[in-house]
Amino acid sequence: MFTDRLNEIMILSGAKNRQIAENAGYDPSTLTHLRKGKRTPGPDSPTVSKTIKGICLYMSQTGNADKLCKKINIPQASNRKTIQNALREWLFEGSTPVIKEKAKKSKSSTAKNVNRILAERFDGAMNVAELSNHRLSLLAHVDPSVISRYRSGLHTSGKNSDMEKHLSMILWQRITEVSRLRELSILTDISEDALDEALFFNWLYDTDKIISNDIYAEKLLVAFGSFTKRAGMIFPDFNELVSPDILESKAETYYGYDGIREAVIRFLGTAIQGTHKDLLLYSDQNMDWMTGDRKFLTMWAALMSECVKRGTKIQIIHNINRGLDEMCDAIISWLPIYMSGMVESYYCTQVSSGQFSHTIFLDPGNACIKAMNVKGNEDDGIYLYLTHDKELSICFKEFQRMLDNSRSLVRISTSNKTIEGDFTEINDLNLNLLIRRDLVRISLNSSPDLFLEFSHPMMCRAFREYANRLHDV
Repeated sequence: MFTDRLNEIMILSGAKNRQIAENAGYDPSTLTHLRKGKRTPGPDSPTVSKTIKGICLYMSQTGNADKLCKKINIPQASNRKTIQNALREWLFEGSTPVIKEKAKKSKSSTAKNVNRILAERFDGAMNVAELSNHRLSLLAHVDPSVISRYRSGLHTSGKNSDMEKHLSMILWQRITEVSRLRELSILTDISEDALDEALFFNWLYDTDKIISNDIYAEKLLVAFGSFTKRAGMIFPDFNELVSPDILESKAETYYGYDGIREAVIRFLGTAIQGTHKDLLLYSDQNMDWMTGDRKFLTMWAALMSECVKRGTKIQIIHNINRGLDEMCDAIISWLPIYMSGMVESYYCTQVSSGQFSHTIFLDPGNACIKAMNVKGNEDDGIYLYLTHDKELSICFKEFQRMLDNSRSLVRISTSNKTIEGDFTEINDLNLNLLIRRDLVRISLNSSPDLFLEFSHPMMCRAFREYANRLHDV
């Protein structure tokens, strides 16, 4: 029934598969498979939602929205959401409903939902790369059945496994070789200019999309909206925070979370005492060492604030492998420091190792906390405190190499430069938002000359979803 009705509505629209696919944001081959009955998604499938969106948008653009309303038997003056819901019901009218036992199968249903979405992404990426199961298996040196399991949603391996990284790398190389980045941009909803290997990997395996991303946008907005209140926080005096024993320590090795906390207090305290001008920070390990201890988190914020007040500039590289939730928490914890204008924030565009986590906290010419631990074992990990010139020189070169492969994450601006192109403007939570596909600018209504800007594709997508939610209310 779905296939027949989809073809019926496509004939009514007069559109080609490519035209609907462009509006839907996926590869034309996806619609081809739907029309031929090779894929039979459920009514709540993201692919169906995208298809409905593409059809409605195209028929609206061509002045045929009334024709569509008449076909699915709803009033011609209906709004967009009503039309889309009615079209979904019409497409699946007469189909056998799927009965779900929510209480007994909630975990199973969630797992199947995750696997289905990951399978759709993998299938879409293979279509863009113009690869069959057999061809990809040859390139990856695996059995074709392995590729089939990924493509059908039967594979449940974790996001950071070596196989996931290997397949993602091959798909990315193939897509760039056959010059299909534009098609990949449509599929992933990431601008072609922003696409890189790490973002593709993150999109391919990140299950955050299953949860509406707009909750992270709202979380950031609430934090930014309350910034003026938090900015007035009074921290303890530096001398009350850091004991002389820690500052005068000659330790070269620290152990576990307690160890890295002590090392960081020594590192920042020494930087404050010496009025050092630059701090270079990178870590892709779990943030529990910082956020898991409220007392330490307050101390860390106070020390960072003191560094900034004394004129220290900070360059921080965030890791792209973090989910939106972790990225959001990191930005919020850094927000008071960001608003000082003394922080340059970046995100790494390369995929990090799946086995190990890495940390480099560098005060050039003075000290560096460096670590490489097995992921999940950081609480028992080893953290080196380096002070020798040769060691610091190597660490500086390593950080600069990472910086060369990074892009801006958060910018603080006082320039009210006009945003060009199509954008959505929203006033909510005492904030003014300008949301473009590749840029989000936020300002406080009470401080309109101070702007917080994001260009990270996942953050931009979260804010677009937030705008859509407000529009639908």
